[in-house]
Formats: sequence, C-alpha cells, structure tokens
Amino acid sequence: CTVRHNKVRIVRNDGSYKWKGRLHEDLFPQRKVITYLCKDIQVLHLTNSKRVGEAIKRNERIAKKMLEENKKDPRNWWNYANATYMAGKFKESIEAFFKFIQESGSEEEIYMAWDRIASIYFRVNDYERSIEAALEALRIRPWYPNAYFTLAQSFYNARKFRHAKEMLLMGLTKEIPEDTAI
Repeated sequence: CTVRHNKVRIVRNDGSYKWKGRLHEDLFPQRKVITYLCKDIQVLHLTNSKRVGEAIKRNERIAKKMLEENKKDPRNWWNYANATYMAGKFKESIEAFFKFIQESGSEEEIYMAWDRIASIYFRVNDYERSIEAALEALRIRPWYPNAYFTLAQSFYNARKFRHAKEMLLMGLTKEIPEDTAI
C-alpha cells in the first residue's frame, strides 16, 4: 500500500523541535515556528519483505510495552491496535481499536479506527460487520472516500452488487484530504 502524509523534514537544530514517541517518532515544535509545505518534494521509502517482517515484530513489541506502561493514553491503544493488525492478530487488534475509540477525543482518529475495523472484518470475510464498521466511519466523516471503498468491497463480496456500485461511485466523488491523516 502507499501511504502519503506530510512530515517535518528539514529543521534548524536550535532546540525549536523535540523528538516524541518511541514508535513512529515525530518532531514537535517547542515554540511557535514558521513552516512551509513544499508539494514538489516526495520521499519514497523502499524496503523488502524481510525488513517488513522485522518491523512488524519490533513495532508490536514496542507498542505492547508502551500500552503496559500507560493504558490511559489513547495513542498507546492506537499503536497497539495497528501493530497487532499488521501482525495478523485481528481479534486483539479489533479489541484495541474499540478501546481506542472509547478513549480518544478526536473525531478524525475515531473515523480512522472505524475504517481500520471495517478493513479487518473485510479481511476475515465478515462482510456484515465490515459494512457496519464502515457505516460508523461514514457517520463521522461522510466527505472522506475510504469508507465508501471498503463498503463497495464488502457489498461486492456479499453479492450486493447494486450497493457495491453505488458506494464505489460515491467514493469516487470524494476528494482525498491533503491536510488530514487518512
């Protein structure tokens, strides 16, 4: 899959930023800073299946430890849910996403969690639950395309072809947001 997101790439090392997170570290400003987005530059990270397998194990180990240290932080539930999903531990992943939904105060992140839950149910051929989860995502962000495509796939596999076509066409009318993380 291809994931596109904006990242801080070039900074002056004068204490204006601080690294945060043990998993998927990112730079966070320590004071008001002026930033610019340059859409002309793209970074493509290439890897191989061996490195992916190692990263999945490492990320699950780190996410589990972070969660054990602080179960009140929604980000730890998010990281653990995603790590177990990548490790193929779908039951654990769904449970962690549900816990994340309970703990998070961000509609954006709750949308993403429902979208991931829908994808997990799709992967295990539970199309009815996939549809239910994707509809929950749509309830929160009906202007985002992702859940429509998950619905289209689930309806198609459930042999509800008219539904699948409608969801696909609806999804194609939605713009991919550039300033949010989906």
